[in-house]
Formats: sequence, structure tokens, C-alpha cells
Amino acid sequence: MLKSYYSLTSGCSLLVCGSIADVVGSRLVYLVGCFALSLFVLGSGLSQTSTQLIVCRGGQGIAVSMCLPTAMSLLTLYLPVGKRRNIGFAFVGAGQPLGFSLGLFLGGFFVDSVGWRYAWYMSAALAMAVLVAGFFGLPKHAADGVRNGRVQKITKEIDWIGAIIASACFGMLSYVLA
Repeated sequence: MLKSYYSLTSGCSLLVCGSIADVVGSRLVYLVGCFALSLFVLGSGLSQTSTQLIVCRGGQGIAVSMCLPTAMSLLTLYLPVGKRRNIGFAFVGAGQPLGFSLGLFLGGFFVDSVGWRYAWYMSAALAMAVLVAGFFGLPKHAADGVRNGRVQKITKEIDWIGAIIASACFGMLSYVLA
């Protein structure tokens, strides 16, 4: 059931986070998502009750939904059309199932050896390393830079009612299927 909260919050917030990234820029949303993911993963390791763990898993889902669409956007923004971009997409496509499989293996290893909390701590450190690498490694791009009136654009350019209705529908469907 714990996995369901992560998947549910991630799936329900993808549209909203992608829309915000379109308005304020993918780099900023990606970095905020990495930071939030680091905090929520660390919070999962430090949680003392099941409610705290559930809240942290839900927060991880929202943070990941900030990272997923923006990572693909950053690939298309920074890599030129052609072989380099194709290789970038191939690495993303191969990295997701490999990371999932490695995570299952390492999670089982940590649970059976030093304890499940250390898996969260190691994941938080890795997420923080990705944040630092992204902060210093992702250059600001003219199409993804600082824009004037971000708050005003967020309130006016995003169809909040449509996004909330679509997210609620996806959430209800996912909840029923889970």
C-alpha cells in the first residue's frame, strides 16, 4: 500500500508540474524537484510513525513528478537534434528499468543487513548529489531562463481548473485500480 501513495501523488501531479515548468522554466522546476526529493527521502529514513512515512512517500511522488517531465525537457533543450540527443534518450530509457532493478536489489540487501533506514539515507545522498550536479552542471538557457512576472504567468497561463479536474480523475482511477 505504501507504494500506492508514491505512485498516486506522482501520477496526479505530473500535469500540474509540467505546466509550471512550461511557464517558469524546466531547469528551476527540476532543481526544486531534486531538492524536495532529497528532503522527502531523508524524511522517510527519519520517520518514526507510519503516518510520517506515508506523508514522505506522497511528497516523494510530487517531487518526482517535478523531475520527470523537466528532465526530458532539459534533454531536448541542451542536446542538439541528432545522434547525441538520441543517445541521451536511450540512456534515460535504459536507466529507468536498470535503476528500478538495482533499487529492488539494494533495498533487499539493506533490509537484510544494516536496516531499511540506510537505504533511504543512501538514496537521499544520491538525490542531493544529483541536485548539486544539476545546479552547477546545467547552464542557464535563453529559452529556460529567468522570466518576468513568473507568479502572474503561473496564475494566468496555467489552466488550473482543468489540471485539478484531470489530476483528480487520474487519482480516482489509480486509487480504484490500486
